[in-house]
Amino acid sequence: MKFFTSYYANLNKIKELPGEYITVSISGDIPQDIKDSVDIWDRRFSPTWDLFKEYKNSPEGQQREDRYVQRFKDEVLLNRDINSIVKSWSDNFGLNQKYVLLCYETPSDFCHRHIVAEAISDKYGIQVPELFLDYDNYEIQKYKAKLKGTLDDSEW
Repeated sequence: MKFFTSYYANLNKIKELPGEYITVSISGDIPQDIKDSVDIWDRRFSPTWDLFKEYKNSPEGQQREDRYVQRFKDEVLLNRDINSIVKSWSDNFGLNQKYVLLCYETPSDFCHRHIVAEAISDKYGIQVPELFLDYDNYEIQKYKAKLKGTLDDSEW
């Protein structure tokens, strides 16, 4: 089993990749025009409505993101059995598949899919890369893609 992350705007590119990639929406909702194109819609890894509202209504910045990460881990990930979720996917699509975790945000936006990817990576000791990200120039830091060698606002 292999895991990747991406976002909805890449769905057609993912479907054109050689080999089969199983697309897994982990957002609370899916854009209407692509609902039929996503292989699995699994809300067990989506943020709670209260968490989502708090995040959207809080002032932007690192404190908002840090609070979201902590609440997401406490309220979502600690209450989910990653093994049973992944097993439910493999029961339907097989163990030797490539699963792509999808949601709305671009790689440079802060996103819960990178928190989920980190949890899967920690659980299984594997890498969970962002599809189509230029890893020669970018890296995932604090749950979003950043140009290598750049500083956060807090580091200035």
